[in-house]
Amino acid sequence: MFNKTQKTDYLKAMASVLYRPKKRGVKFPFLHENLSENAQLFSKLSNKELLAFSFAYKGSSLHIQQMYKNIFKKSASKSTKKNTSVLNNKPGIGKAIINMAGEKFGNLKETKQTNIHDFLTELDNLLKPKI
Repeated sequence: MFNKTQKTDYLKAMASVLYRPKKRGVKFPFLHENLSENAQLFSKLSNKELLAFSFAYKGSSLHIQQMYKNIFKKSASKSTKKNTSVLNNKPGIGKAIINMAGEKFGNLKETKQTNIHDFLTELDNLLKPKI
């Protein structure tokens, strides 16, 4: 949203979601109702520092999309003619986590705690076209 509006409030909100406080090495869960309050914790950062968060996030996101091509397949959008992730047309990562719980990664709570790359590798393998 920052790219469209240039409002740094969006960068502060993004930073507050990505950099949540930890307790005993575990991040506090994201709660939407705390977003505005948590975003204010990033008010002292300069615009350059906030942009650095944004660039790092975007770069990481693109790298993950390239690593797991079966999950993040590109498809042409009819309305914009731009490439978009196939996940835009799917239920989303939350439902994927629920669907994969109970098997390889344990119950839902354990699955939510699984290393993201382990989870995405397994999901990517499941989505590979069968030869």
